[in-house]
Amino acid sequence: MSPMAEKILELVTAYKHVTFAELDQKIEGFSGGDLQISINNEHASNIVLWVGVTEEGLNALEELRQAKKIHQLPAHFLSYLHDGKMLRLPLAKRPQHYKTPHWAPVCFNPGPAPEHPPKPARRPPSPPHVVASRRATRTFASLNGWSPTEKAFSFLQLAGLSRKRSDDLMPVCTRGDQDPDRVLDHLYWFKQNGKPIAIVTMPYHGKLADAEKLAENYGLIVAAPPIAESGWHLPGRNGTHCYAFVRPDTIVKWLPEQSEPAAFEKWLPSFRHKDHRNPEGASHV
Repeated sequence: MSPMAEKILELVTAYKHVTFAELDQKIEGFSGGDLQISINNEHASNIVLWVGVTEEGLNALEELRQAKKIHQLPAHFLSYLHDGKMLRLPLAKRPQHYKTPHWAPVCFNPGPAPEHPPKPARRPPSPPHVVASRRATRTFASLNGWSPTEKAFSFLQLAGLSRKRSDDLMPVCTRGDQDPDRVLDHLYWFKQNGKPIAIVTMPYHGKLADAEKLAENYGLIVAAPPIAESGWHLPGRNGTHCYAFVRPDTIVKWLPEQSEPAAFEKWLPSFRHKDHRNPEGASHV
């Protein structure tokens, strides 16, 4: 088994439901190529699974599939939104022949595909930290007079530099070499009066200076709350930062929990858990 295949198998076995976005971020050398993984056969065509894959990454996936070490299954696009990377294409709702490229989000689980996939179970209640994160998103949006949106847009669109398609889709679709400092993680999009107003990112180990350098490329600025690790994806010691990419004339208001130490400490128990995406294990006290 190739070294990359071993790393992919280790990741999929440990965490399950691993998306291409996670493979991009966690498997060195998987992304940065020019290969596209897609479905084109007698039953379906023009269905894109992922782009920007290296030949080594493609071969490692095929090696694991052939050996039945992993299997592929459909994923919700929100899983990719949560992981900070998506394809800016219409969603493929079913296997069919599309006239234009459509995106089918998928993820990977260990072992061979089950012969008789179980019927979808009723969705369990969201964990408390997810509920807290969603509540914070809505409260932050309301505080600023914005609306959260699941429809992603690029830095160019936010800056008002491009209303049409462009090859530069950051941060909707980002290669590893475009974000070497890992400041684009756990993204949230906001609109005001139906127009892009802010892209908020919550990396674990990002630095404000690196985010500001990235924003300058698009004529944007970055705002950050007074309390550093107060990103509501997972706040606390070793938790997520919070960077709002906005136009220079945009004023960002922060939650009391992001600016007042007492409110911040009271906030943390709502998020108490260990997130597998934090390699050090976020500790919230």
